Amino acid sequence: MALLLVPASLLDLFRGDGIYCSQHPWHRPPPARGKGDRFDPRAEWRRGSGKKGREETMWMKLFHILFVLWFAGGVLAAPIVRVRLKRAEGLRERVFALQLLDRLQKLLVLPGLLLAGLFGFGLLHTGGYGFRHGWVHLSIAIYLLLLLLNFAYITPQLRKRVMAAEASKEAGEETEALRALLDDKKFGMLADINAIALLLLSLLMTLKPF
Repeated sequence: MALLLVPASLLDLFRGDGIYCSQHPWHRPPPARGKGDRFDPRAEWRRGSGKKGREETMWMKLFHILFVLWFAGGVLAAPIVRVRLKRAEGLRERVFALQLLDRLQKLLVLPGLLLAGLFGFGLLHTGGYGFRHGWVHLSIAIYLLLLLLNFAYITPQLRKRVMAAEASKEAGEETEALRALLDDKKFGMLADINAIALLLLSLLMTLKPF
């Protein structure tokens, strides 16, 4: 569902959301600021930025969207692998599923999360948004929660499960330690927060409601 919001973000990218271009048919020049008007940093940025600033924002937004998709790939694939893990009949299948989850976390989720956040913070500057909007504050809070969840809980727990699975494989049978870890439902519930947070962040970035 979160991926359905990506076309809207891509439309913003090529439309140049928040960027004024005099030759673009969709764009209108920002109104001049009068003496009594409130200071609007985004409007000031639009008035003062040239071609270089517009290009920086376009590239920043492009890479932000690409790394969001990178992160989403790992987040959306993980529940499918966890279902496969539950249905696995043999030890070899369980070991493979756990190793695959670990690779998804290390190759997709963590790099995508870090780099999407990096370019997202860059957009706050180049796009002229700043930190004054409520949707920005909420997005940052959700992002920090994702960092804490993935680095402090999900990644160490996955590594613990992989090590237990490999120990079981060497022993030739499923150990009690592995069985206890696989029966822990809290891990799956907390891991699903990634998908919920991805949806919320996509809505906030697309709609900018407040």
